[in-house]
Amino acid sequence: MKNNFSLQKIENSELFEDFKRKNLKGPNALAYDPRDWIDAMAATSNPTARDFTLLHAALYFGSEFKKLRSYIEGNLPKLTIADAVDFVVAAANIQANTVIGISRKKSKKINRDLNIRYIGDTGEIKVNNIGNQYISPDDMMSKIVDSIATILYRVSDVDRSPSPNSRKNALCRARVLVGYGSIEHGLKELWDRAVWDGCTLKKYGNGFVFAANDEALAKLWLAWQRRFETVILQEEHLRFGQAIVQDERRLRQPILTHNVVCIDDRSGRKQEYRIGKARRGGSEQASTLGAIKATYLSSFLDEVLPAYQHVGLTYLNLWQAWWVLQEIANVHQARMPSRGMLTWKHVDSYALRFSVSRATKAIASALGLPPSSAEAVMEIFTTDPNLMDSKNANDLFQQNTWGRPIVRSPNEDRGRIVLASLRSPNPVMTMERWMMRTGMTDDSGKGYKKTERGRVFERVVRERLEAVRVTSECLRGFRVAQLSARGDGAEQIDLLLQFGSTIAVCEVKCFNVPFSPLDRYNHLRKIKGAVSQANRKAEWARGNPTSILSALSVPKGERDRPWRFVPLVVLNTAYGAGLTLDGCAVTDVDWLSTFLGSPKISVSGLFERGRRASMEIRTVYRDQADLERRFAEVAVSPPSLASELDRIEWELIPFPTSSGEALLLRVPVSTGIPGMSPPQ
Repeated sequence: MKNNFSLQKIENSELFEDFKRKNLKGPNALAYDPRDWIDAMAATSNPTARDFTLLHAALYFGSEFKKLRSYIEGNLPKLTIADAVDFVVAAANIQANTVIGISRKKSKKINRDLNIRYIGDTGEIKVNNIGNQYISPDDMMSKIVDSIATILYRVSDVDRSPSPNSRKNALCRARVLVGYGSIEHGLKELWDRAVWDGCTLKKYGNGFVFAANDEALAKLWLAWQRRFETVILQEEHLRFGQAIVQDERRLRQPILTHNVVCIDDRSGRKQEYRIGKARRGGSEQASTLGAIKATYLSSFLDEVLPAYQHVGLTYLNLWQAWWVLQEIANVHQARMPSRGMLTWKHVDSYALRFSVSRATKAIASALGLPPSSAEAVMEIFTTDPNLMDSKNANDLFQQNTWGRPIVRSPNEDRGRIVLASLRSPNPVMTMERWMMRTGMTDDSGKGYKKTERGRVFERVVRERLEAVRVTSECLRGFRVAQLSARGDGAEQIDLLLQFGSTIAVCEVKCFNVPFSPLDRYNHLRKIKGAVSQANRKAEWARGNPTSILSALSVPKGERDRPWRFVPLVVLNTAYGAGLTLDGCAVTDVDWLSTFLGSPKISVSGLFERGRRASMEIRTVYRDQADLERRFAEVAVSPPSLASELDRIEWELIPFPTSSGEALLLRVPVSTGIPGMSPPQ
């Protein structure tokens, strides 16, 4: 597999550089002026094709934003911050409740009707989004969460006093506001893709089609996402498959022994949360923890939060508190009205308003934490609505409510819970957000040194491969080591792998999972930087074999032979694995440890009720000699990546525009398991 990419298609533009340096405002910004872009283009000395496509995108989306905002401006209610928070969270929770209900119905039907299941087949359930776009429930929940900041910013007025008319106005326009927030967020996402992914607008009939300029790379992003999701859900799929084979329903016991069981309404109790023996949530808790343990994040579960060392909290403590908060949401959700937001009292119910102090007490009681630790948990879980001040608006949009589903108004004990953030969290994104906010990041100078997170991961990779060395089925003379830089010009090498006459000189990298177009752009830049480091260190190793062989503890009697030094980048996730750049292979630790452990790989599973499970086994190399010859090729060829790429096709999806002019999005979609018809 010879996957590659070039950032030249994106970066070859003076307008792009001007935008990166913030000399130009994007069309989503209130300060955007199309004349600035036109003037910048006129001043470009040698405009490229990328300059023209980026200018076209800026002007097109600028026009769309202007028309959308002019349409909605007169219909926007202006609320106090407290009322705005209640209203927006309530509207989001009604949407989330609907998605949860649809998903449960469809999931039950699939589980009941479908006799055969494949590992990795996770895309059957779809829900209808605005514009008749059918997307997964998780994607729908993401859109709900991501549009919250947009609506909150538009309807809040820091100088406004409470007004019955404003509240009534908001209730009448709830659906319009939700649709507006979804479309504005969608336009912002398309603009980001134009800038950071290099997507372009092309004339198509009476409108335009918005498509990737590098379709091979766009397919890779989807394949990496699907492969990453398969890895983190593998344990859950196997458990579910075994349940199908044995024709039984396997209920899991809750991980927590005690949790919130109800709200105590007895006289004088002031609606305290009653703590009792945990009775539900086992499957959800086990799935979340299983997903985390299947990724690099498992190494950080027991680490103390750097910014909260004084209270001794770990990331596992945060997950445990998260599950308590889910039960608090459940007992409030049971009291939701069933007829929508007809009055402001209904808004309070749908916003899941609760007492932060009582919830803090409940978390401390259920988990046996001291009050100071529970207070720190609530601080980490809370989004600060003071960010709605125009000077801090960017922080509000960047933080959103992922990993912090509680929204509070200034100077009050009442909180609201964003269901989409809490009930359908992306566990990896959630924990990575916690790590960034609590000092466990390579960019943090607080509590941890700049590269400490990377060092933790490097150590874990070496330990994991050392375990593989002990159990490897066919590799002889397999050694694992690192090299600390000593002396002028010496290189520090994160990981050295030696088998036979081959030595892999590895650059190990621990990057956050890229979720947004800007994340993806930065991720590719980081990979290119890692490739340069790996190639430089491999070249140094060729000129200093004695240092390398000593680090690997190769006996002196075995050193006199021709050695082959192979550069390799080892990532913490699937995103980027399978690339070959400047002669350097890029792989991930999961695939590396898998194929070094055995040449025989399980690539898929088939489960039928009443029959034995069958697994498809593939041999990726014959023996050690074959692996030595083809090491770089095998490293970039995880079978699941190739199968995911084969499943991808292109679809045209309509996007609503304010002008009524057709806009079609050409997007890659996974078509499901080859040779298997989707369930009807």
